[in-house]
Amino acid sequence: MRLRPLLTAAGLAMATLMPPPALSAGPREPEWQVRQSSAGVVLAYEVPDTDNQTLFMGCDAGSGRLNIRLRYDRDRVPEGMAAPVTFASQSTRFVIPMRAERQELDDELVLLATTPLPSPLLDVLRGEMLLIGVGGENSHWMSLEGAAPGVAAIEARCVSR
Repeated sequence: MRLRPLLTAAGLAMATLMPPPALSAGPREPEWQVRQSSAGVVLAYEVPDTDNQTLFMGCDAGSGRLNIRLRYDRDRVPEGMAAPVTFASQSTRFVIPMRAERQELDDELVLLATTPLPSPLLDVLRGEMLLIGVGGENSHWMSLEGAAPGVAAIEARCVSR
C-alpha cells in the first residue's frame, strides 16, 4: 500500500501564499508618555504598559512644583544621600540635587527631587536629545522626540501665572 504525500500540489501552493506566523515582538523601546487628569500632569519616559519607567515628572495642577523621579541602576549614590544630577540638551543645562531612595516593592534605587515651576528643566526638554548625568558621570541618553506635548501640558496646567 502506497502512502499519499502529505502536501498535494494545491496544498503546497496555498502554503507558499500564506504569510508566516507572527513572530513574538522583541523588547519594546521606551517612549515619552503624557497622562493628564483633573489633579495634574505626568510626563514619563517609559515602556508603555509596563512598570519600566526611566524618568517620571509630575505636577499637581497649579501647584507650582515639579516632582522628578529617575531610576538609577548604579550604586554610586548610597540610599539617603544626595547627588547632583545634570539634565542637558543641545544648549541648555539644568543641575538639581536628587536624593537616593530604595523602593520597597521592587528593591530599586531611584533619585528624587522637586523643583519650582517654571523650571529650566522644561527648557532642556525642548531639545532633540537628553543627556542625564549623575554625580558627573553620564548615565542616560534619550531622544526627546515625543516629549513636547507633555512639556506644553505641564506649562499650561501646572505653572502658576
